[in-house]
Amino acid sequence: MRHIRSIVVIALAAGLVWNCGGERRVTQSEVGTDEQVGRPLSKLAVSHHKAQAVVTVTLHREGAPVSGATVEFSRSIAGQAPDYEWSGTTDDKGQTLVEITSGNGYYQARASQDDSEIGSWSSIPINAGYKVILNLPIGGKAQVKGSYSLEEPTKQITARDVGDKKTLKAFVEAAKEYAKSFPLSEEIAAEFRQEGDRWKHESIYLVIGNSDGVILFHAANPALEGQNLINLEDPNGVKYTQELIAAAAAGGGFVEYYFDNPAIDENGDGELVGDPIGSPKISYAIPIIDSQTGMELTLLSGFYPVTARAVVDKETLKAFVGSAKKYAKSFPFSEDIAEEFRQEGGKWKHESIYLAVLNSEGVIVYHAANADLEGQNLIDFEDPNGVKYVQELIAAAAAGGGFVEYYFDNPAVDENGDGELVGDPIGSPKIGYAVPITDPQTGMQLTLLSGFYPQVQDG
Repeated sequence: MRHIRSIVVIALAAGLVWNCGGERRVTQSEVGTDEQVGRPLSKLAVSHHKAQAVVTVTLHREGAPVSGATVEFSRSIAGQAPDYEWSGTTDDKGQTLVEITSGNGYYQARASQDDSEIGSWSSIPINAGYKVILNLPIGGKAQVKGSYSLEEPTKQITARDVGDKKTLKAFVEAAKEYAKSFPLSEEIAAEFRQEGDRWKHESIYLVIGNSDGVILFHAANPALEGQNLINLEDPNGVKYTQELIAAAAAGGGFVEYYFDNPAIDENGDGELVGDPIGSPKISYAIPIIDSQTGMELTLLSGFYPVTARAVVDKETLKAFVGSAKKYAKSFPFSEDIAEEFRQEGGKWKHESIYLAVLNSEGVIVYHAANADLEGQNLIDFEDPNGVKYVQELIAAAAAGGGFVEYYFDNPAVDENGDGELVGDPIGSPKIGYAVPITDPQTGMQLTLLSGFYPQVQDG
């Protein structure tokens, strides 16, 4: 008798804990499921408003779908009669979708047809914020076949996504979380080296080095592994290997320097690799543990921010103009920004790649390459094929941004063979990209643009 009373007391206590919101781990195996979820029911609760679950029900009798039936759900609360608040009607396939606006817990379900109950089920675990796939066989136990988050899945950061400091940092941190420690397993090392996959895309790749500056892993060039790069420096004297190690030792940080970009012929010698000038590069480094020695290593990656020198195609042109707009924010430019945009060989101007601003009437209000053009109205200018490119560039910007292809005099090419590089009416193919930029003084929308000569850049 004492034993029976103990069981009753335990059962009542369990009911009180449940009603008070106590956490209990429930698995789908408790209701005859094929797969086990094993999530704490209280973990997904929303504190400020009622969470919503979606239940996809399949009602059947001995395998045959039951259509036209009403399926109702009630929260199971000890000591309280069921209150069937949520319902749906099955279709020809015996299926219905029921939205439940309540918290995590166990639920009861019943099905009725022609005002008569044809089935009932209990102990159905439903988690707030999830879609539950529920099988209800008449005469059998409820079966949860699956449970899926209603939230949008978090997009995995990839090497292809890296385009600024924020995405670079996220990429390196994701790599550390994935690898956990060093040495890398054979599988992870192979994944990190796979071009076009998640961890490597063109000039975006991962590197691991030790505190002495020795490369232990290089996803792009395994031949560098074992080499000591501690004293390497860029043309401006930045000892970037040392700075990257220091950034990682401090918990993580960015380092900016110049480094040979294999996609650009920086010194114009016709070779893409080995240019000592290099291109601006930003790297991010964080610590990663060597599980064999307990020593702290450096995990890093980097990217080449789009500069005038890096504009080689539509993608880089669009990025360049977008970056300039983000940097300037509005027009008129400050004196410092206007001067930066005019600086030959700087980030914003390289030979025939420069920035210009037009107003809606076609007047040049800023020209980084030729200040003498400022104030001139070019609205009716057209190329040899009749393309009124100024008008089209303004229209492209007004539409939110766009490309315009036309012919324009290339100062690096003698298009008509007269021995003069400037003033050739024939021109060369050019691609311009234009975006809107606002003049806060007038509220008017202006056109910010740049362009490149694809034949020269590709040639």
